Amino acid sequence: MASVFYCSCGHSFSAVEVAEAIDGLMDTCRRLLTVIDDTSRSDAAFRARTDSSLRRFVSEIAHALGDAAGYAIGKLLARFL
Repeated sequence: MASVFYCSCGHSFSAVEVAEAIDGLMDTCRRLLTVIDDTSRSDAAFRARTDSSLRRFVSEIAHALGDAAGYAIGKLLARFL
């Protein structure tokens, strides 16, 4: 005896149809999880590259400012000493 599922919209579905729909839904959920996982890994890699690039940029600016300040202080001291 086959089970029949009755929808509130008035349609009836066999157990096989319901099982196939659930299997399809589960496959879609697995694919979605894979896409979310891939996106998360990609985002993490992008953030790591961006953070590294920003640190390098700030470091180079700080070194350039230090060089300029050292040069200016050196000129001032040479003039007064």
